[in-house]
Amino acid sequence: MREDIARLKKCQRYYLQSGYHCIEHRPETSLVRAIYGAGISNTLAIVSEIPDAGRFPDGEHLASFLGLTPSKHISGTTLFSSKHITNFTFR
Repeated sequence: MREDIARLKKCQRYYLQSGYHCIEHRPETSLVRAIYGAGISNTLAIVSEIPDAGRFPDGEHLASFLGLTPSKHISGTTLFSSKHITNFTFR
């Protein structure tokens, strides 16, 4: 059983690296990697869902678009911030 688990982990690493190699040249990849906590698997999943990230000036704007940042609401001079991220689902 340990051999099976080791083999599966090796396959998983191979497929993640192969997939990442396919997207590492895209501008979206560097923007997603700028998001705190974005690893290879997260980057691969997110970049495959982004049609054109060139319209975002930095990773913070991209994270906001993806719903990975806390929501904010401004009323007059008062800023209301949520401690939870906004709704995020892959389509």
